[in-house]
Amino acid sequence: MREWIAQLQRLNFLEIHPIGVKTVKEKIYNELRTARKLRSKNTKSDDTTFRDDRRASTHGEHREGISEFTTDEVGEFLLEEGLAKKFFGLVGQGKEANVYWMKDHRNKLLAMKMFRIHTASHNFNSLHSRSHLSDTGKLEIAERLCTKEYENLVWLADHGVRVPHPVMRKEFMYFMEFLGNKRGPSPLLRNVKLDQLGFDPIETLDEILDQLDMMFNKAEMVHGDFSEHNLIFHMEKIYIIDVLQSERYHSKFDTPEKIRKRAALPILKRDIQSILDHFATKYRISYGSDDVFAAIDQSGIDDVMPDIEMSEHFDQKAYEDELKRVEY
Repeated sequence: MREWIAQLQRLNFLEIHPIGVKTVKEKIYNELRTARKLRSKNTKSDDTTFRDDRRASTHGEHREGISEFTTDEVGEFLLEEGLAKKFFGLVGQGKEANVYWMKDHRNKLLAMKMFRIHTASHNFNSLHSRSHLSDTGKLEIAERLCTKEYENLVWLADHGVRVPHPVMRKEFMYFMEFLGNKRGPSPLLRNVKLDQLGFDPIETLDEILDQLDMMFNKAEMVHGDFSEHNLIFHMEKIYIIDVLQSERYHSKFDTPEKIRKRAALPILKRDIQSILDHFATKYRISYGSDDVFAAIDQSGIDDVMPDIEMSEHFDQKAYEDELKRVEY
């Protein structure tokens, strides 16, 4: 077993006495950092992910950004630890993390999100500038970001919002339901042409607004980046992803875990406008954003949605004629 695997095994899966946690983590992280520098000197520049540009993944057409480990190393680690029966590779990447997919020993498909320690630059509570943080501090940020997003997923799933089902968390990585099949991941909404697939975009938009309504009124949470980039079209349904920046709110006052509702409302309004803009541009469907916002904020979207009229710029007949020309 490679040395870095043994180090990660000690870091992630062995119980350490609370008094020595910080010291041990700092020691292990420094060892990982040293190993990374040594390997970068002995490896060709196009065979490492420890550089500022990107290279093609060996597992498909996806490209990797800055990361502590290559895709092959992540796969080897998951297989060695028995966390995966089969590893398929990289699904996608964001500013803070990479997402991989695999099959577990029950033959169920899972996704794993691993936060990148050196590029975990998300503003989290009072941490503002990563340039002033030690290596140990960056590791702790990655772990805290991972914990926050995982707990947000659990909270939303418990309140009936359609998200990937969370499975478990380990340090700066967490596992969840894989949205896709054995051929690969389901597409993001931005990559789907609903009308050409035989789906009514109006019904899909109503479904999305229902989920946003449930997220706001039942889970009392705002997404913060609600757009076609963070919605997945899976099994003819819409799933919400990427909830790291999402925040719970309280109706009257701030708490350490919640923001005040009046601070959440502008976020909700921005989220509504973002998804409405997508449907207006792609499908020429236009709802009044103020009407949708009032519906969700006041009493829930179900009671008011039938009263929301499409704008005069939407040509229903042209839309229906276009659907008839599509061969399914």
